[in-house]
Amino acid sequence: MDLYGLIRYFNGDSTAKESAEVERWLENDTDGSRLALYKDARKIFEATLMQPAPVAANQRRIASNWRRIASGAIGIAAAFALVFISVRAGREGMQREIQSLSENVRVPAGRTLELTLEDGTRVWLNSDSEISYPKIFGNKSRRLELIHGEVLLEVSKDEQRPFTVKTPTADIKVYGTRFSVLYDPEKGIFETSLFRGSIGVTPADGSHGEYRLKSGQSLSACSDGTWTLGSIDTETGAADWIDGLVNIAGSDFRILMERLEKAFGTTIIIQRKDLPEYDISRGRVRVVDGIDHALDVIELAADFKYKHDYNTDTIIIK
Repeated sequence: MDLYGLIRYFNGDSTAKESAEVERWLENDTDGSRLALYKDARKIFEATLMQPAPVAANQRRIASNWRRIASGAIGIAAAFALVFISVRAGREGMQREIQSLSENVRVPAGRTLELTLEDGTRVWLNSDSEISYPKIFGNKSRRLELIHGEVLLEVSKDEQRPFTVKTPTADIKVYGTRFSVLYDPEKGIFETSLFRGSIGVTPADGSHGEYRLKSGQSLSACSDGTWTLGSIDTETGAADWIDGLVNIAGSDFRILMERLEKAFGTTIIIQRKDLPEYDISRGRVRVVDGIDHALDVIELAADFKYKHDYNTDTIIIK
């Protein structure tokens, strides 16, 4: 819903269908942003009603001779021009103000979240992730900032407003629809995977032009400043965590424990000098089954024992 439509609604110029759309739009206001826009539009509309008062005063001063009539007519036209300019300036200023307001969403460890942006774009946030985005996108572009963590997006198509995901490591311009981004500033990790469509990745340091990814490709930033192209499984069309699964494949036991910490929102302490040998090429566990079940499965492929302190939700690996 735009400001033009709301002002037409206040003025009684909207059709029955348009009025119903405004009412449905307000009823589906989940975060209060639509009500705020509604109130701002109302203020602009009321300001237009207050401005014409000087016009009436000019009309009362119009005399019978043609010169004063002409002068009054010019005054009326100028007043209406002033009102139009004021409304337009107020509308554009209000749009800039609204677009400058950002929404920050953070998901704690052990939780995931799905949300829909105002343009229809769907965003899934993995545990321990945070994003920032404008409450209302501008007329020329759309952007979302991944502060840390992992997200998967299905971007609503709008050729007039390109969609960009920003991180300190790289900007991702969206040409397709479904992709994920992982950004961990503490560990220096950046990775994006494309499940469907096309995206362009431009490193922030200017070391390379745009990498254009196709469906089934991934791109990772390496610690030495280079970039590596890889491949992913696109059969499911989504990351494992979207379906409440944790991938336990791999050969690095410590990384696996960090993955479990993030997925289950618990603390895992490894109290042994040598890490157990672990090498599973394929495997997933369900988050709903709990971390004890996940560790029991992993125990079948690695030589270790664990103790779970349920009071502190801490797991000791021995």
